[in-house]
Amino acid sequence: MTRIASGGERAGGGLAASLALYARDQAEFPICYQLLTYPMIDDRTGDEAHPGDPLTGEFVWTRERNQLGWSYYLGATVPAAPHVPSRATSLEGLPPAWISTAALDLFRDENIEYAQRLLKASVPTELIVYPGTCHGFQMAPDAKVTKQYLSDHAGALSRGLKLGT
Repeated sequence: MTRIASGGERAGGGLAASLALYARDQAEFPICYQLLTYPMIDDRTGDEAHPGDPLTGEFVWTRERNQLGWSYYLGATVPAAPHVPSRATSLEGLPPAWISTAALDLFRDENIEYAQRLLKASVPTELIVYPGTCHGFQMAPDAKVTKQYLSDHAGALSRGLKLGT
């Protein structure tokens, strides 16, 4: 059994989703699971045409920072999958995914939409939206929600790698 998972937070979560797409398309190495914490997966989030919910993107990671981050990452590259996971035309054949996001995070809507697309593509997907939280909420290690996230994250990885029972 192959037990390779791709996972990350923020931009790292976007890279993990990109890796899953790349691995599927290249068929060189199998990935069995995606573990994505508020992944940065859509270059359009926060641009003038896609400003999003005005209650998100006001804490820690803003629209301006998001657009700057994408410009550094993409450079002159045309925004397309696998570099930009949300631009993938098909999500079929991807490994199961666990996606967590924060209710006040700029990435909330793109994360929810991506999870819905995975489900529509018959990819087993878990989605957790942590209420009342913003981007980087785990930086408060003693908060009840952080402890819940850490437990959820560890449980998902265990299930994803089939290390449990």
